[in-house]
Amino acid sequence: MRLQEFLDKHELSTTDFGNKIGVHRNTICNAINGIDIRLSTAIAIEDATFNKVTCRELLPEKNCKDLKKNKTKHKKDDKLEKHA
Repeated sequence: MRLQEFLDKHELSTTDFGNKIGVHRNTICNAINGIDIRLSTAIAIEDATFNKVTCRELLPEKNCKDLKKNKTKHKKDDKLEKHA
């Protein structure tokens, strides 16, 4: 599913969704328009959309192995921050 489709289906604005994952609405607009975004942002979008929008769709040029490795690291970092 494309990010814009997800936002439309759930009646979310780019501002609301950006606030939900902790990025500016312009970053969400960049993701929608295919402009390069950070891997951590792509992972946050994937998590917030319950894997309906995937990192692969947002960052098609990235190596899937790198995505999986970094996603695991990202989740571990999140758990550490929650317990700090």
